[in-house]
Amino acid sequence: MLDVGSNVGQTAVVVLALTGVETIGLIDASPDALARAATSLTHSQLIQRARFFYGFASAEDAQEVAFFNDGFGAAGSKYSQHSSSSLVEHRVPSARVDTICDQLGMSPDFIKIDVEGAEAEVLQGIERVAEGGPRILVEMHSNPELTMERNVELILEQCARLNYAAWYLAKGERLTGPAPVAHRGRCHLLLQPASEPYPEWLQGVAQGSALEPVLRQFAR
Repeated sequence: MLDVGSNVGQTAVVVLALTGVETIGLIDASPDALARAATSLTHSQLIQRARFFYGFASAEDAQEVAFFNDGFGAAGSKYSQHSSSSLVEHRVPSARVDTICDQLGMSPDFIKIDVEGAEAEVLQGIERVAEGGPRILVEMHSNPELTMERNVELILEQCARLNYAAWYLAKGERLTGPAPVAHRGRCHLLLQPASEPYPEWLQGVAQGSALEPVLRQFAR
């Protein structure tokens, strides 16, 4: 599994503790957050199954990106207006997911993307990795600089390039346009190869379901 926008590693701890995921790669543009994630995974005795990459997952390698965050907060973003918190600008190196996976020695089956508005940019950096057909969970965001409607349009453009389909998880319906989610400030999409049907085991999972039984079902 690849966790793009891993922050302090909460997802990594839960996934490694409750599922059979062999290895998770944590990617974040905050060195402080990555350091805290490594500490948390060490204390949880899960560090052996984790790999780390500091940088901003994007469409290009070796670019300097403006990144706004408050150290450990989960609202760090390339958009200065994404959060009402007091954010500080940092300069962060960029890298494509394909390049990151080469460096980490990973071919992920599953990718989680939570990057506070830069979701489409992450997908632009995926080409070789997509050949393996990984499922991709995308937490979609909007902010004063990027509407949900526009963000979904960008995601669907990348899906078309990869021959993927996007599914709106709250309804279990395939998205062909932004209308079903245009009113949302945040939502979750599942991206997978266009030829694959919506996962049967997800059909009975309602929005707000308890995490542990769902993860255990996923692990099967």
